[in-house]
Amino acid sequence: MRADNRYSVPNVGRTWSRVHHGLKPVAMAVVLLCGGSLVGGWAQTRPEAARGTPQDGRNLVVQTAAPTGVASNQRLALVIGNSEYRDAPLVNPVNDARAIAAALREVGFTVVLRENADQRAIQAALREFGDRLRAGGTGLFYYAGHGMQIKGRNYLIPVGSSIEREDEVAYGAVDAQAVLDKMEAAGNAANIMILDACRNNPFTRSTRSGQAGLAQMDAPVGTLVAYATSPGAVASDGTGTNGLYTQHLLQAMRQPNSKVEDVFKQVRANVRRDSAGKQIPWESTSLEGDFYFRGGPPDVQAAERAAAEAAAKAAELAAAQQAAQRAAQDQIRQANEQALENALWDAVKTSDLPVELRAYLNRYPKGRYASEARARLDKLQLLEAAAAKPAV
Repeated sequence: MRADNRYSVPNVGRTWSRVHHGLKPVAMAVVLLCGGSLVGGWAQTRPEAARGTPQDGRNLVVQTAAPTGVASNQRLALVIGNSEYRDAPLVNPVNDARAIAAALREVGFTVVLRENADQRAIQAALREFGDRLRAGGTGLFYYAGHGMQIKGRNYLIPVGSSIEREDEVAYGAVDAQAVLDKMEAAGNAANIMILDACRNNPFTRSTRSGQAGLAQMDAPVGTLVAYATSPGAVASDGTGTNGLYTQHLLQAMRQPNSKVEDVFKQVRANVRRDSAGKQIPWESTSLEGDFYFRGGPPDVQAAERAAAEAAAKAAELAAAQQAAQRAAQDQIRQANEQALENALWDAVKTSDLPVELRAYLNRYPKGRYASEARARLDKLQLLEAAAAKPAV
């Protein structure tokens, strides 16, 4: 949770990694906890239409950006930003969510953007998200807003929640583990989960544990969990239009051909520098493959360039072959037509019947023998006219 322009010094600033054994590698997920941002399109919410009371369910406007039957190489994202809390409003979560959605669309994601969503709206969007992931491809979930941990579990706080006791959290909030469960159940190739929910929030004051920030989460094999700050610490909500972590993550994500681990290394260095060491992002990873927001490894790039060049050459050769075929066909057509004209002229050139000469001229008014045919026709017409005069 982000504090309003304050930082809580984290007690953990190192990268923690764990290799999970004995689990089937069904998905790769990147989980960014606290201050996250990323990159793409499925639907988008217009800001002017993304309002409504917390309970009315009308704060999502979906604009389809991809066909319903998406192929296995699809990239789907569900992005949620909650700012309009009744007792503890936040400045940047909606801004961060919109920026993330735009960045995701840039790299080919279809995005559902939901702003100031209540519990029912979040659960409905999450259910649809999980169902669509079953078509395969890469899934991405992003949440910005209040979050809290109770007994080691992380909860996302919807807009409109009236949580006053610790035992009410499980019923008035959304368990962050439910998102991972949806992704794992979909059985798709790769998943990314981003939780920007480390802002300092008042809900913890009503709990016995009263722990700030989020707890460390265990994710399935093929998962990278990235926190905007250390577990139990809070992150800055930012003084500009985005939180500190989101600001640097957006920049790093847009760099081409950077593996996801390199993206987070750059983000960690920049956030630690700009916060004077008060906020240190960290990651927990069990990734078994490489993931790129934009571009890919050098060998893939080379292969893509070679394929593109080969395709261009093939297209050029095909165009040249088609042009040669058209030229040859034109020559044959012209030769055939000339042969027909020669044959017709041979048949009528000595004829004394004007109708036969007119037949040639009607077919070839600008033909090779047109002038000769007209001269002979004029001569025959003069003879006809002379013959038709009565004798004196």
